[in-house]
Amino acid sequence: MREVNLKPAPRSWVEKVYDLGSLHVLPAAVILLFAFPPLSAIVGHWPALAILIPATIALTALISLPVISMQRRRVARDTEQGLFQCALRGSESTLKRQWARGYVKAEPGRLLFQAMTEPNGLGHIESYSGLRLIGQPVKANWFTFPGRRVITISTDKGTIMLAASSASLRLLTEKCLSNR
Repeated sequence: MREVNLKPAPRSWVEKVYDLGSLHVLPAAVILLFAFPPLSAIVGHWPALAILIPATIALTALISLPVISMQRRRVARDTEQGLFQCALRGSESTLKRQWARGYVKAEPGRLLFQAMTEPNGLGHIESYSGLRLIGQPVKANWFTFPGRRVITISTDKGTIMLAASSASLRLLTEKCLSNR
C-alpha cells in the first residue's frame, strides 16, 4: 500500500511568520521607536531601559501565547492521526547535516516517514517494518532537534535513529513497538 502524502495539519500564516522571528522583533522595535525617547527624557536613559526591557519581554510573551496555542492544536490534530514531526537518519551516518526532518506516522508494526523538502513541501514516503527498539532514548543534540530525545530502532532496512519529543516517542512505542 503506497500512500501519496501523510497529510500533516497545515501551518497557518501566523505560525510561519512567528517561526521566521518577525513577531519576536516587532514588540522590541515598536517600544524602542515610540516609547524609549519620551520615557528616556522623563526618567533618564538607564531607568528607561530598565523599564522597557521587561515590558518588551512581556509584550513578546503576550504575542506568542496565541501562536503557541495554534501550534498545540495543530500538533494535537496530527497526533490523533498517529502523526508527529521528527528528524531521522541511518545510525551509520556521522554528519549532523544528514538528519532528515519530516513527519512519521506510527502504525501497528510499521513506521512511515515523509521528509520535508524545500520550500514547505513533502517528499516521498519511506516505510519501515520489523521494528525493534535498541537501547533507551537519549537526549538529542541541540543541532539535531533541540529539546528532544533520540531513539535507535532496528528495521527491515537497517538501523535508524529517530529524534522527536518524549510524547511523540511514547506514541511511537505504543503504536509500533508494542506488537513485537
